[in-house]
Amino acid sequence: MLPKTNKKIQIFIHFFIWGGVISMPYIFAILRGEPINMSHGIGALLMPLAFILIFYVNYHFLIHRYLFNKNISKFIFWNLVIILILSYLSYLVRDAFMVFEPKPHAGPPPGDGMVMPMVINIIMQTLVVCVSVAVKMTGRWYEVQSRMQKLEKENTAAELLQLKSQLNPHFLFNSLNNIYALITFNQDQAQYAVHSLGEMLRYQLYEASREKIPLKKELEFVEGYCNLMKLRLPANVSVTIDLPENDQGIAIPPLLFISVVENAFKHGVSPKEPSFIEIKIEIEAGKSVICSVRNSSFPKTTEDKSGSGIGLENLRKRLSLLYPNSDLLFTETKGNAYFARVIVPININGYEN
Repeated sequence: MLPKTNKKIQIFIHFFIWGGVISMPYIFAILRGEPINMSHGIGALLMPLAFILIFYVNYHFLIHRYLFNKNISKFIFWNLVIILILSYLSYLVRDAFMVFEPKPHAGPPPGDGMVMPMVINIIMQTLVVCVSVAVKMTGRWYEVQSRMQKLEKENTAAELLQLKSQLNPHFLFNSLNNIYALITFNQDQAQYAVHSLGEMLRYQLYEASREKIPLKKELEFVEGYCNLMKLRLPANVSVTIDLPENDQGIAIPPLLFISVVENAFKHGVSPKEPSFIEIKIEIEAGKSVICSVRNSSFPKTTEDKSGSGIGLENLRKRLSLLYPNSDLLFTETKGNAYFARVIVPININGYEN
């Protein structure tokens, strides 16, 4: 089904075109200085009315019932019947309603000069049938394309929702592992961690369900997660966080940075060796928001079950759905350091819900 606005536009276009077709004989008569009386007016309407009749009989009935159902023989048969009938009727009344004849005349005897006018009528009405088919086929193609685009958009939205729902338990799993470790040596910090986790889950439940959120809220979420993770870090780990103070009214899809930040805390920390995590989020010339993470690299062993590696793969899929044909996640290992960068294109038009 076409939107109501498109239907109104189509109706307007149809009225405009047929109005022009009906007006043309009168316009030509005026330009040639010919008088327009009642008989001329009625005569001028005959051919356009025949065109309108055969156009809409095809447009609303014959094309859909026969042509779209591949019953071409019946489609051609009924069009021939209608064209012959209309052409013959037009011939019968042509002498009574001549528009472009300068003077009235008695007209030829019955049957005289019948062939040529009927041939012309048949050719023109056949062209009208072709136009009706072309218009109907174009409209059907547009409807099919619209449905396919809508279906593709719905599938994309469903897949994004599924990926986002995978992120929530993944985030919760890592956070609970952290809180579990805190309970054994600092219950006060564990209580604070539970409270902080509750606030972040509230954010994921209510804010992150939107298509886009203010960048400021996403930055607060990342900072809150980092503060939660730092509660259990040993003294040999250095963590630096550099976030923009002004979000410049930017709105972005939620939860696009947390995966690389989580990854840094999972794989960038050693309980014994000196470790570092550097997180920087910046706005680049009003074109994109860039989250850069650099951390020492301590990959998990096969015996370590604290992470399944779903985070970065999940992020890569989400980015490919949100921004098709764009490579926006970059990762690289150099020596003992691991780099990750997420680029999120932006459009600064204020916050969007």
